[in-house]
Amino acid sequence: PITFSGTATLGTDYSASDTSYVTFPDGVSSVTVTIDPTADSIVEPSETVVLTLSSGSNFVLGAAKSATGTILGEDSLLSLAAASASKLEGNMGNTALTFTVTRSSLTNQSATVSYAVTGSGADSANAADFGGTFPTGTVSFGANETSKTITIYVTGDNTTEPDEEFTVTLSNANGARVTNGSATGLIRNDDASLSMRYRAG
Repeated sequence: PITFSGTATLGTDYSASDTSYVTFPDGVSSVTVTIDPTADSIVEPSETVVLTLSSGSNFVLGAAKSATGTILGEDSLLSLAAASASKLEGNMGNTALTFTVTRSSLTNQSATVSYAVTGSGADSANAADFGGTFPTGTVSFGANETSKTITIYVTGDNTTEPDEEFTVTLSNANGARVTNGSATGLIRNDDASLSMRYRAG
């Protein structure tokens, strides 16, 4: 006799070539039980199938009485890339730097993902470069939407400083899985450094 358990459900998530017994014909020492996953369009995690042998007649069970297989979940996949993310800072107001979140594979359901900005690199941006607070937010996809834009606003000033780097990172995806979750932006300095030299008369 055989039984099935695990997080996947027999008859819903998969079918099996044998569901109650494994039969060995005369002279045969190996029999294969085939698990056939049921195709659907549901975004779901990977699920396990555990096949367990139980005691019966005319045989003795060995040490390995069960085996586990995994039905890999088919997900909506999210990837982040810099779109227009290297710009001069500006002397006033806000300069928009943009990043693109692309969704692939299953896209027929809604999905959300959070993003956050942090300083990075040798000369890292700080909160003041973004008006006093590092930007955070949520990107939402409706059914069949495949691309969204994240806009990060940099605050202009007249301070001479090096080019500054920052990173946007995706996290906490719901209804999707992040495959490439970070991209880098660069705030380029556009303020001249002035110096004065005195000569004795």
